[in-house]
Amino acid sequence: MLGSQPALTMQEMVESANQSVAAWWDIILGQTGSAQLCRAQNPFQIATQLAPITLPSGIVLPVGVYPLPADFYRAVSLDVNIPSVSQYPLSGIPYNEEQRNIFMSIPFLGWGYPGTPICYMIQNPNLALRPVPNGSYALQLNYYPVAPQMAGPDSSLEGYSGWEEWMVLDMSVKIALKYDATLIPLLEGRKMAEERRIRGAVPNIDMGSPERMHVTNPVSWSDDSTNFGW
Repeated sequence: MLGSQPALTMQEMVESANQSVAAWWDIILGQTGSAQLCRAQNPFQIATQLAPITLPSGIVLPVGVYPLPADFYRAVSLDVNIPSVSQYPLSGIPYNEEQRNIFMSIPFLGWGYPGTPICYMIQNPNLALRPVPNGSYALQLNYYPVAPQMAGPDSSLEGYSGWEEWMVLDMSVKIALKYDATLIPLLEGRKMAEERRIRGAVPNIDMGSPERMHVTNPVSWSDDSTNFGW
């Protein structure tokens, strides 16, 4: 059957492999505990921004909006350092779309004032902060980076506990689609078994922190502006 179809080019193989890598990455990130395995940190500094900023690329950043790291994929959390309030980082709280303007009108005495909310929203490719910062601060965005990519036949990918087998099987299914469809049920069965193994293993990366319900304190309309997750 191989002779009846043109051989896959190296470029096709690399593109197909990267599609499999991206799908594998989403499986891992979709499980509780993935932040313990795949997280990245982006420390950055912000300063008071009184007017929109135009970047060299021509992109205009509105007031209170800052660029995300180039490899950003999904947010995990945001740490804010305000030495005048705490020697430890404070946690930023995500805000909802319908709340995007309310923080612009509330009385604002500064990020260092007790009870002042520090809220953020991902507006890819930027991070919006509300209320607008009134000084210079050090922050750290904890996030999931984009899936690793293969550049060519000599590229390598760091696996974990043999989980990369899922990508091999996914690639095999794609090849079977072109050359020998009779192998697909067998390959799909093995791929599903490997996916079950991954989905069961990721939440147990830290046995001291099993899956559980997360108690959160989101910014909601009923908040009295005195805690905001502080």
